[in-house]
Amino acid sequence: MEHRLNILLIRRSEQFSPNSVERDLAILMAVRDELLKAGHQVTVVGEDQLPVELEADVVLSMGRHERTLRWLAAKEAAGTQVLNSARAMLDINRRRLLAEARRLGVGTPPFAIGPLRECPLPYPVWWKRDDQTSQERGDVVLVQSDVDWAAVNGRGITEYVVEQHLEGDLVKFYGVRGTDFFHWNYPQFSKFGNEAVNGRTRGLDFDVAGLARQADLLASTGLDIYGGDAIVTTDGRTRIIDLNDWPSFSSCRPEAARAIASRVQSS
Repeated sequence: MEHRLNILLIRRSEQFSPNSVERDLAILMAVRDELLKAGHQVTVVGEDQLPVELEADVVLSMGRHERTLRWLAAKEAAGTQVLNSARAMLDINRRRLLAEARRLGVGTPPFAIGPLRECPLPYPVWWKRDDQTSQERGDVVLVQSDVDWAAVNGRGITEYVVEQHLEGDLVKFYGVRGTDFFHWNYPQFSKFGNEAVNGRTRGLDFDVAGLARQADLLASTGLDIYGGDAIVTTDGRTRIIDLNDWPSFSSCRPEAARAIASRVQSS
């Protein structure tokens, strides 16, 4: 090893890991093990244990709390490498990701951005809260009628997006920018049960390499370690419906951990 790095890993607060606390921790520990195996010095802390002084060469953070991101953004501005970029994380939400997808030519469902008095798209649609990361079932809601629309609007939440529901196969994808790692699979578990809406998987053919290119392009907004969801429509097209920072990589943890460690060592 040419250079021994001092690396800080930050665990995600449990409030941002709904039904996934153990899975989220497992990928971070797998990355730690890969980095230790390579001879680097690694420290793991929680979002509520941030050090007063930061001496790390690299920070790998799953943190999502605003105070964590602002603390990291200051360190990033001073020259510390942070993955994923804290400055990007502070700026990214569903509205901005959809706008970037449109600018970059990345395929998404038809969408609209709230607040809206009436639903602008044919039912069914997905209403997705956008003033925070998804923490509970009510943050992402399938709206199928004017009654449903009135119910979600009655909650008084003004920051949200509305996406057209698309028929087809739901696929999960995972990537690490700057490496050749990209993995996809059909859903293996569900945080809130929304995956069941798409029904039985039909195994529709699609261009995996094309999805990888589209996902990597959208992740260029600052999410170097990412995962997401896409719909494969009956004509074989893919439409990205969500992109997330630092997923749990449950279906491909060893490969993802090696890719993340490689990304750190090659930067």
